[in-house]
Amino acid sequence: DPESGTAFIIRPAVAEGWSDTTGFTGDAFRSFVFDAGDSEYIRDVWMAIVEAHITFGNAAAEQLADELSWQVKATKPSLADL
Repeated sequence: DPESGTAFIIRPAVAEGWSDTTGFTGDAFRSFVFDAGDSEYIRDVWMAIVEAHITFGNAAAEQLADELSWQVKATKPSLADL
């Protein structure tokens, strides 16, 4: 958030939204707001660390995609499943 010196927002990178929403509440277009105001680290440090984790996770997922494709993913049941 350019207007705040301490807050930042993480949004989906693609127009379709998050590809997997089973790990959090909300929908595919949910934004996550963080405020580093009470942290020992400034916002820019937090943003750089989060970006590094995203980059690592994307690279790991790409490298392991074929190896892990056999695994079944658990999802939340819907009302129709009950």
